[in-house]
Amino acid sequence: MAKQVTITGGLNTINGCTWMNNYRDLKSKFKIMSDDSMYRDMATNVLLLMFEHDEKIFRPELFELILHDFGMVALIETDTAKYTPVIFVPVNGERYADGFFKDCVCFDMIAREYIFTDWRNNNNILVFFNNNTITPDNFIDRHAAMLTDVDISLQANVKFSRKKPVPIARDKKVKNQIDQIFSDLDNGEQKTVIADLNLGDFAGSMKPIDVLNLTEVESSKYIQYLSNLHDNLISRLFFHMGLSISDNGKQAQISIEELNKNKSASLAVCLPWYEARKRGFEDAKRKTGEEWKFDFSLLWRKELEQQTATDNVEEQSSEPQKESEQIVEKEVEDEQQSNDE
Repeated sequence: MAKQVTITGGLNTINGCTWMNNYRDLKSKFKIMSDDSMYRDMATNVLLLMFEHDEKIFRPELFELILHDFGMVALIETDTAKYTPVIFVPVNGERYADGFFKDCVCFDMIAREYIFTDWRNNNNILVFFNNNTITPDNFIDRHAAMLTDVDISLQANVKFSRKKPVPIARDKKVKNQIDQIFSDLDNGEQKTVIADLNLGDFAGSMKPIDVLNLTEVESSKYIQYLSNLHDNLISRLFFHMGLSISDNGKQAQISIEELNKNKSASLAVCLPWYEARKRGFEDAKRKTGEEWKFDFSLLWRKELEQQTATDNVEEQSSEPQKESEQIVEKEVEDEQQSNDE
């Protein structure tokens, strides 16, 4: 059967699936959607690289995606794989001592239902939580929305900063000639103006044509502030993923100690994700009797190693100062005792 293809306003649609074809041709609302989606996809793809999982798990990226989006995930056996990630939903009814419902229903990616009772003691289902609060993560959507807003403001200020007053034509013939002049200039071409078109004398002997000033050149001064805000938001976004990015705009004013503190804080943000998953795999080992490989991926391991090395150096460098302070304190105490005697 032939695929149904539709191309409209920069969007391609094949069998109901739509994607961007040409960004410049998109309408404003679709550009906003495209920008927002771009930032969300960029951050999500980075986030899904944080952990390395056991090859027993079918599609580890799906396992992580469900965890971040729903706060919980389960691994169950399906006709697809022995350990398939599915959406985990506790069902109202009898509870455990900590308040969790004992029964649950799971959904795979094609909306098939799987019902389990007493899931904590049921070896046919392995449940994992995203963090200590068992909550999904919404920082990506929030930062994507803010970055999109900044991009919209940037584009608006770039356009308004263009120093090009709008000519007022006396008739359609003059309008067409003016439009052609601007078109030629945009293409890098410079042509002679026909005098009898009464365009006005740009040299001054004839009356200049009237213009309408709709643009604001002063808007250009805001571009640098919006660019800095964009960079700050990117840094904040990666901070939430445990990756510290130095802000070039402030780098000269930040000390090495402050940079190290920022890196320590960013790494601390991702530790609840690690600990929650680690507990889940420990429970999986108890239920299945199998070993489960799990760790930070290479990039995050390097960040942790560098920060650990930095902390050790700072601790060692502080030891002589502590010893010196202790010697001074001892000398002061001895001197006071001597004076008392």
